[in-house]
Amino acid sequence: MELGGGWQGELTDAPADSGANLSARVVPAGGPAAAGADPPWGYSVTALAELGHDGLDLPHSALVAEMVVLPGDRVAPVAALDPETEPAAAVHVADGVDPALLGSGITLAVLDRPWRLDPGTLALAVAESERPRSGIVVLTDQSAGWYRLPPGSPGTSPEDPILLVAAGGAGLDLRDLGELFGVVVVDGAGLRLDGTRVHGAVVVSEEVDLGLTGQVLWSSFLYRWATDRSVRRVRLVPGSRVEALYP
Repeated sequence: MELGGGWQGELTDAPADSGANLSARVVPAGGPAAAGADPPWGYSVTALAELGHDGLDLPHSALVAEMVVLPGDRVAPVAALDPETEPAAAVHVADGVDPALLGSGITLAVLDRPWRLDPGTLALAVAESERPRSGIVVLTDQSAGWYRLPPGSPGTSPEDPILLVAAGGAGLDLRDLGELFGVVVVDGAGLRLDGTRVHGAVVVSEEVDLGLTGQVLWSSFLYRWATDRSVRRVRLVPGSRVEALYP
């Protein structure tokens, strides 16, 4: 981008450990020979465009589902707080949950209307998933019978959470994954969760099959991470500002 006076703006990929998308700086347009010149307005600077996160608009709930499917001998709580010091949360379902199977601090609320993912919200998720290190995985291949978590996906720890969105009309099979950290969203289909504990929240438009051991452990921290809309900022690189005084 030409700035005049023999100077131009330059955008490059930021270093992987900088926590930013782009590095922006002012450089001489005339090559190395112009390197000793001053910028036309009297200063030069290098800046980093910091990562921002556009979260999804999701219900404030540990679990949302049209129906929860449980075997008759289920004794483990369907949902609980993670950790137990978390503020209280609600489970919104239309059918299938006995209040006795909710952990302390979890209340049962009636899902009074079907939940569906807004098309604009889905488009935002797709766009955000294409950014490096976003933590968002979107599955939309309508030919799949049941989605599985792609190899190498995040979600293995609280420091590397996942916002997993399945929106192609196929169900999501997350059985036997052990611990999964993040928020799981399934639009237009169901979820299988036996053998997996989701630390975060689960929002599904149809049924959730928890089996004997599937569980949602509400984490307000991971919910906020998935739904927060933080601002992208540009910050100066320390020591990069150079000013020049003119006569």
